[in-house]
Amino acid sequence: ALTFHAPNPKSSAAVIPHLVPLADRVKTIELWARFDDVSLTRKEDQILLSRDAAKYALGGYLTIGRKKTDGAIAARLQKSPSERTFACASPIMDKGWHHIAVTYDAASGALKIYVDGVEGAYSGSVSGDTSYFLCNVKPLLANIDLNANENPWTIGMGQRFSDEGDTNSLHDPFIGAIDELRFHDKVLTSFPSM
Repeated sequence: ALTFHAPNPKSSAAVIPHLVPLADRVKTIELWARFDDVSLTRKEDQILLSRDAAKYALGGYLTIGRKKTDGAIAARLQKSPSERTFACASPIMDKGWHHIAVTYDAASGALKIYVDGVEGAYSGSVSGDTSYFLCNVKPLLANIDLNANENPWTIGMGQRFSDEGDTNSLHDPFIGAIDELRFHDKVLTSFPSM
């Protein structure tokens, strides 16, 4: 398992370089995560996996993490500054291991998230929500090409303030451990339950 610890979790982020064959075929991402900090007093979300950038010029930006405001597990997929979609699952409030999976069907535009085998249907409130993830915004965005940008995959940190193709401005550190990160080239619908 990859472990990410305070006080300087930014030094422990892992980076997978941009790989065209990988990004072009990703339909499902799954992993096991253990959150060592489950407080709701954090100033930042906890990002598990990110492929993002500051400009949103090219599309295909994906971030998966835990919301600082309510602990919900969420995925954000962005095509442009005004075109984004979210999927959210119930909050994780304990320090045990949880299976998290995100699927994206480019044909239908459906972005789904699963926690411990249960599909997320959680809808948070935008009022006062300072999280990067807005759980009640769920338009269908078809044909988002995850290969549209050349950003690396960052594990354990977010990279939405970074330049295209770089990880020069990491943020929202994850405190805990990630194991069995997998990328699949098809939309899976069955996952481990707790």
